[in-house]
Amino acid sequence: MIDQAITELVQYGLDTGLVAPEDKIFVTNQILEALGLESYEETPGSRGAEELEQILKLEEVTGVSVYQYNGGRHDDLPRGNSWVYAVQFQAGSEGWNCTSCNTVLYWSLPYSYKQAEQAAGRIDRLDTSYKTLNYYIMRSFAPLDLGIIRALRNKEDFNASGFLRSSARQKE
Repeated sequence: MIDQAITELVQYGLDTGLVAPEDKIFVTNQILEALGLESYEETPGSRGAEELEQILKLEEVTGVSVYQYNGGRHDDLPRGNSWVYAVQFQAGSEGWNCTSCNTVLYWSLPYSYKQAEQAAGRIDRLDTSYKTLNYYIMRSFAPLDLGIIRALRNKEDFNASGFLRSSARQKE
């Protein structure tokens, strides 16, 4: 369980640009040292790029165009009646207003409650013509995702260090 949480935390850092790919081993070792752990086995099925790839496959399966807004790509807002705009929370939480859509699909989880609220406000603007707004948030049942969701529901920021320490104690 702790190995999976560490894998997902490092992957989150890679996905959001907080950790450079060449620093992956260093960051992992720093986490292990902070937790007082001497061994670690990277677990398969970590979050991130694989999730985005699955979302992008919607286009070939359904014929509905998929556009992206994330740290590496900002597609123009599409026009038409049927499309998906996949947004990464960190990139889509500030400085982006999308009054031409009533639905957003977030494919990552924020650690900050404020960031989650800011992200929801990107389509909830005074000048929107929509009465109903839809938010879809991709998540897994991995312990890390469940911990983040729990914190956000309690209107709190997620504390990764506290989560990892708690997970390490449960493993003992």
